[in-house]
Amino acid sequence: MKVLIFSKMVSKRQWRELLEKYNQEEALPLEFIFPDQDSKQLSDQLATAEVIVGGELNESELNHAEKLKLFQIPFAGVDQQNLEVFKKFPRIAVCNTHANSPAVAEQAFCLLLALAKNLINNDRHLRQGQWHGHTTQEPTIQLQGRNLGIIGLGAIGLEIAKRAVAFGMKVYAVKRTIVKEDELEKKYGLTFLGIIEQMEYLIAQSDFMVIALPLTPKTENLIDEQMLKLMKGKFLVNVGRGKIVEERAFYKYLKNGTLAGAGIDTWYQYPDRNFPKRLPSQYPFQELSNVVMSPHNAGYTDKAVADNVLVVYQNIKRIFYGQEPENRINLEEGY
Repeated sequence: MKVLIFSKMVSKRQWRELLEKYNQEEALPLEFIFPDQDSKQLSDQLATAEVIVGGELNESELNHAEKLKLFQIPFAGVDQQNLEVFKKFPRIAVCNTHANSPAVAEQAFCLLLALAKNLINNDRHLRQGQWHGHTTQEPTIQLQGRNLGIIGLGAIGLEIAKRAVAFGMKVYAVKRTIVKEDELEKKYGLTFLGIIEQMEYLIAQSDFMVIALPLTPKTENLIDEQMLKLMKGKFLVNVGRGKIVEERAFYKYLKNGTLAGAGIDTWYQYPDRNFPKRLPSQYPFQELSNVVMSPHNAGYTDKAVADNVLVVYQNIKRIFYGQEPENRINLEEGY
């Protein structure tokens, strides 16, 4: 079975080494192909591939990929893909992975702790001989006994909840749909579980909030000016997607102190060929002392990369055996 790998998540060498490692036990007759730039050769490769990993395919290319059964995205976010085109090809399963959920949850807590302990400012000032703490009567925040609101209780949100409970926090969470049979409240020790429409209640109860939602047409600018106003005196961490929070209002309410602070991993502007060095927003978040910034690297850890490739291999194996792949995207919902 031919597997065409467009993804540059890791090097070609790493892709090949990890996939061959995971295939040692089964020894399936898999051919891992890294596309050639030659248009004729690429056309032949598309025509024979049963699995494609990563890349962006247009309608013409999908029409040509007559044997394609699985289009595998090797990470969680799918907002950069043109999912609309896949609606015309229902035979092709479009799947993502959630193997980096523990890594993203760790980063969420890293940002949360940095805010609670005022770590960045303490570090910067101490390097200049300026001390904060009992001598200046500036206590930091203890997480034990505080309330954490999780906006989006998917794979990442659940991992965040487990860590919050371990820290002695009460967890309030909202998600798109709730299946009572799952008993998530009991299983994960949640104080409250509701739907997205109950987000105002979550905000009212929470000292800290973490956004762990995917970006879809329904979630873009979900945290708008009105919602940010309700967060007065609270801390917000975003490990979902930048555009879930309305950019101008976010900057405004951090600058004027309405929000106590924010930890941000997902942004509004990213580097590209034309701008290899680029600030992450049109607004100067980098000038604000109540913001902790990270470069959208929460899910990119040594273990998460290897685990993502393992999930990709497991779906390739399911396709080989004629089974339904896991983590299939709902094309109508966009996630």
